[in-house]
Formats: sequence, C-alpha cells, structure tokens
Amino acid sequence: MIYLLWGPDTYRSRLMRMSIVDAFRRKTASAVPAVFRIDAEDGGLESLMMELNNRSFFGDKRLFVIERAFTAKKNIFNFSEPLLDQLEKSKDSTFVFWDGDIGKISPNLEKVRSRSAKTQEFQLLEGAKLGKWLDGELSQRGM
Repeated sequence: MIYLLWGPDTYRSRLMRMSIVDAFRRKTASAVPAVFRIDAEDGGLESLMMELNNRSFFGDKRLFVIERAFTAKKNIFNFSEPLLDQLEKSKDSTFVFWDGDIGKISPNLEKVRSRSAKTQEFQLLEGAKLGKWLDGELSQRGM
C-alpha cells in the first residue's frame, strides 16, 4: 500500500505522517515494529532496495517512510513501472512518501500519485480555515 503526503504546509503533513506511523506501531504485533525512515536527500535508495529484498522470516509487516523523494537535489529515485509494481504489490510493506512544497507536479509525483491508496496535498491555511484549525489544536491541548 502506498500513501502520498505533500504540500507547503509541512507542519500538518508531518502530523499526518506521524499519525500513520503511530497507527502502524499500535497495529503491529511484533515487539519492535519495523519502521524504516529513508531520506532521499541522504541517498537512501540503496537501503530501500536492500530492505525490500530482505524478506522477514515471520512475515512481519514493515512501514517505509520515504522523505523528499521528489525534491531531493540528488534525484536518486527512478520511479520505474517495475519498482512501483513491486511497492504496490508488496503484501507485508506499506510505503509513505512525504514531501514539502514541490512546486510544479513532477512526472515522478504523478506516477506515485496514480498508484497511491491515499493521497493528500497540504496547502497553507488562511483566514477562516486557519482559525478553525487553530481552534481545534487549542482544544486538543486543553487551552
């Protein structure tokens, strides 16, 4: 399963990313949930490919959080159809692609978006939407 989160409001998108990771940890039966964070800016393609090829003996679920795959200066991700097929068909792995303000939608983002089970773009909030969101945040914190 593939999730795609992006947009200039990185605060709210990071909150969503954290909630996905927390939900995964709660649902995972293993003592140490397998959550892998890969930052494309740091050149994490090799570690992603290595982990994808390592199958768990016990069939444990894995969550891959892949950050900045669309805006990294070293555009290391080649979103080929075979790679996307492998990600989409993986039964024991979930992939969360997170990125900030990407500007123009790239062909790579469009490829991932077309294969994602859930996508969400986080635009900056203004006016009444910002006030409503802030009221919700303050009430959650008991203020």
